[in-house]
Amino acid sequence: MKSLKRICTGVLAGALAISLTACSDTSWAAESQGERLPAGVYLYNLMGSYAEIVSEFDSSVEEKDYMKQQVNGVSFEQAVTEETQKRVRQYYAVSQKFDEFGLTLSDEYLAGANQMVESQWPYLESLYTENGISKDSFSKMVTNRYKSSAIFEYLYAEGGVEEVPSDELWKAFEDQYFKAQYMAIRLTGTDGNALEGEALEETKKLAQDYVDRANKGENFEDLMLEQEKKVAAESGQEESAVHTHEGGEHTYVVAKDAAGYPEAFLNGFSSAAYDTVVSFEDESYIYIGKRLPLADDTENFENYRTTLLSDLKGDEFTQLINDWADAVEISFNEAAVSRYTAKKVKMS
Repeated sequence: MKSLKRICTGVLAGALAISLTACSDTSWAAESQGERLPAGVYLYNLMGSYAEIVSEFDSSVEEKDYMKQQVNGVSFEQAVTEETQKRVRQYYAVSQKFDEFGLTLSDEYLAGANQMVESQWPYLESLYTENGISKDSFSKMVTNRYKSSAIFEYLYAEGGVEEVPSDELWKAFEDQYFKAQYMAIRLTGTDGNALEGEALEETKKLAQDYVDRANKGENFEDLMLEQEKKVAAESGQEESAVHTHEGGEHTYVVAKDAAGYPEAFLNGFSSAAYDTVVSFEDESYIYIGKRLPLADDTENFENYRTTLLSDLKGDEFTQLINDWADAVEISFNEAAVSRYTAKKVKMS
């Protein structure tokens, strides 16, 4: 009888152990429509959420104090979890809508996704592996992004179900961008200090001379080449080191609110008359050039078509994904959610 009791106790203990093991499976983090999300994909989004929330902290907040912070009325740890789960819902929303619309990734997109994974993984492997993210999980996230792009094109691109007309894109192109051909003359010396006195006066006189000569009919590209040769000679280089001009050199299409460009440069060319050489300056440079029409620039328009679509429809598409995400039927693996928290994230 005692032996039977020991056997029964052993069987029950074993069954309980199996049950607890099953409940504690943290290899997956969520499930929707029968598809389980690998823990690595959840952890990828955990890292991204952690980084995004931290980026909003005041610079005086040290890493050791992150867990003490409150974010929109909840703890930092809870905020990271909530943002992670929001991103997971978006992941499923994109995946499910992609299938619902009957889409497939083009060879170009498949090649792009593979190239991104193979080129970035060597740099990310150490950090991601330390955070439990495998190359396969990273690949799934990259593929999901390409699926998102494919949905965007399905909706808004040429031939899409909600196609944005070309005339609307052209209007945005001309309203939000300018094209300019220009050169810049430094207002600082080789020592990095601002020019003063006679040196400053001579530099400004040179710039005005270029403007006057161009507006009297001299070829502006020849004038740019003249300045390049002058700079080369002053730095001890041979003239042969200066590249030749064959037409259209130093011509750029720039967004009127582009980051990284000096305010004087953006404001000056955005408001300049077409095909008239002008100059304007800031503390570092005198910019000399002319604004060119965009109206017939089909090549640049096509190059910027995707960017223009994103400018016009990006916010709408983001809201659409959020709406789809809110409607996703999903269950989270509480064992995984409890295990994978902000406390486990290693950012360096």
